[in-house]
Amino acid sequence: MTPPRDPHGIGVSFPCARSLAQLACDFGGDTTQPHVLVDNVAAPKYANHRSLVPIFRASALKNLRDAAAVLVSPELVDKAHGYAPWRHPFAQFALAHLLTTLAPQRHPPTRSPHAIIENGVALGKDVTIGHGAVILAGAVLGDACIIEPRAVIYGSVRLGQRVLIGAGAVIGRPGFGWASGPDRQRIRMPQLGGVEIEDDVEVGPLATVDAGTLKPTRLRKGCKLDAHVHVGHNVEVGQYTLVAAQSGFAGSATIGNHVLIGGQVGVADHVTVGDCTKIAGKSGVIGPIPAQSVVAGYPAVSRLRWLRAVATLMRGRS
Repeated sequence: MTPPRDPHGIGVSFPCARSLAQLACDFGGDTTQPHVLVDNVAAPKYANHRSLVPIFRASALKNLRDAAAVLVSPELVDKAHGYAPWRHPFAQFALAHLLTTLAPQRHPPTRSPHAIIENGVALGKDVTIGHGAVILAGAVLGDACIIEPRAVIYGSVRLGQRVLIGAGAVIGRPGFGWASGPDRQRIRMPQLGGVEIEDDVEVGPLATVDAGTLKPTRLRKGCKLDAHVHVGHNVEVGQYTLVAAQSGFAGSATIGNHVLIGGQVGVADHVTVGDCTKIAGKSGVIGPIPAQSVVAGYPAVSRLRWLRAVATLMRGRS
């Protein structure tokens, strides 16, 4: 089932027209033109005279040709003059709630007959398991978890409630740990600590989360991992942290709460990243990062310092 399309453009239609006053009442915010009606939500380029258009940055206004109203943060209201404003201090959050009400409802929880669920798996209520998924004996899945097709859950994994494991993800495989001995021999270090994933975590497709050695690898409540993210053994990712695609965390790294991590970031082993830090895409973190930092580059340093260094380098080449 697909979302309802706006027949006059490319957007998502409402079941019936709604006033800005109704939207503000249901989702928060305020408006100076409460009686304006909208019947769809659309991107600036595809909007029509009945559209509600979300505007999260001033540059998006250059593509706006027609709209009934705009959803904006307070600092953008003056720049979006000429359109009825629905002003909201958390405009993206409001849009997410609105689209959630318009999205197709998920099918009732199902367990595919083509999934492999070994004896000894503990399943909570309303768990959904997709085609080709593999869940090994000993795994524990909390209520309302969703395991997408071809995901693999090893036996040492414990999932909280409402955890989503993306298609093809692998959770709980033994981590990449080796011990050196005489004559440069190497033997695998057993990884017996498992994985603990708390409530409301999302692990993207083809991501991997390795089992810990003596303690669990942990994904704390509400954190979100994009596709192709790798979490090494003994790593801890904090609450509500967001990690973009293709980032990786080496063994025993600790990532704080509410951290924002761009795509293709690498974090070295045993490094600690403080709470509320922002790490720019393609950065390489090889040392501790204090809380509330904004860093970029390799090695990752203050973003302003990195920008100055890049500017100096480019001047030297001109």
